[in-house]
Amino acid sequence: MRRFLLLVLLMLCSAALAPALASAQLNTLLVHAIPNPSWVVDVQTKVVGGPITSMDAFDANLATPTLVQLQAYDAVLVTNDDVFQDPTALGNVLADYVNGGGGVVVAVFANTFGEPAGNFVPYQLIPSNGQSGGQAFLGTVSVPAHPVMQGVTSFDGGSSSYRAGGTAIAAGATLVASWDDGTPLVVAKNNVGPANARRVDLGFYPPSSDVRSDFWNPASDGARLMQNALAYVAGADAPLPVELSAFSGSAARGAISLSWTTATELNNAGFSVLRDGVEIASFRSSVALRGHGTSSSANRYGYTDARVVTGRAYSYTLRSVDASGATHDYPQTVEVSVPVEQITAFALSPASPNPFNPTTSLQLSLPQTAQVDAVLYDALGRPVRTLAHTTMPAGTSPLTVSADGLPSGAYLVRVTAVGAAGTNVSTQRLTLVK
Repeated sequence: MRRFLLLVLLMLCSAALAPALASAQLNTLLVHAIPNPSWVVDVQTKVVGGPITSMDAFDANLATPTLVQLQAYDAVLVTNDDVFQDPTALGNVLADYVNGGGGVVVAVFANTFGEPAGNFVPYQLIPSNGQSGGQAFLGTVSVPAHPVMQGVTSFDGGSSSYRAGGTAIAAGATLVASWDDGTPLVVAKNNVGPANARRVDLGFYPPSSDVRSDFWNPASDGARLMQNALAYVAGADAPLPVELSAFSGSAARGAISLSWTTATELNNAGFSVLRDGVEIASFRSSVALRGHGTSSSANRYGYTDARVVTGRAYSYTLRSVDASGATHDYPQTVEVSVPVEQITAFALSPASPNPFNPTTSLQLSLPQTAQVDAVLYDALGRPVRTLAHTTMPAGTSPLTVSADGLPSGAYLVRVTAVGAAGTNVSTQRLTLVK
């Protein structure tokens, strides 16, 4: 049997992959219906700093911004304590902005009453359910590693502490932090709209006690919460959690092996492998794909895709998931073709992985077209599943065993191939560990 090896190696310059957004300077817009000009200035003064270079203001009580106006900014903060001129038109343009990848942060009262309507309603994270008040403080931080909470140690909402009237949040959203009465203080959601934008709702009113004594205390971290939220929805909250230094792929014996190396990792929970844009493996089910948390040293990873067909080309990309659950897709792509091998004999490759859960694959090599029957048996010799009952062409084909519906234990795979040259049989032992 001749062995063909195709190696595609993509070496990535560390400098090119170094996080560029960590020092990004962002221009933001306050879309408001706040009748007191000094309160508007207070919000602008508190927000500018850190990654936020500027904050302009647009009075949506008087008019509705256009999409072109919004697109001039990296992120938008929406709040009010008066009515918007046209809540539906405002909601529609905000939704268009998000659908194009724009970042929107909504704060009280624009998520407790008089909120943007229209197409923005599905993007609301704190449903409109009225408001509550009375002194409150930062309570439980459910996701302390979330970028919005970086550098946040306290929050004093002041004697009014205006906030949502209930504890509900939108489906699929993450409650990052709560007030001490359990109502939501920070709610985030990733992959919003067709551009997979980020969204954040803040459960407090942005002006501080510098302009009215019952508002939030500027000695606490309200300004940092607004800065972090805007930077997060703009995609500039922090460096990418993983810096890749190499990514490669090779094909041999009917399988594709991928390997990659990280130079640094930040709160990296693990990787997913995508083939032709579809996730085929995840750290949630594969120990080998689990990340190293935070690391400044090189770490190597690998994955073997045995479910491929000879003569086809495949495209692979990587996705990392950080400790907050945020996903990060990397643009680097490895293209690998599986060559057609000249097979001279029947063979069944060892299952990989083995032991397994949730799936394992075997490669069946046929020198000529054959009728193939593959059956999975339990330890008592009872057939529990038919894996194949079909005619297969000459070449290498995958056989996949799924753990669905099967208890842990030992199993046997028996493959029978009947062709012009005769009958071939091979049996392999598998171990399922749940």
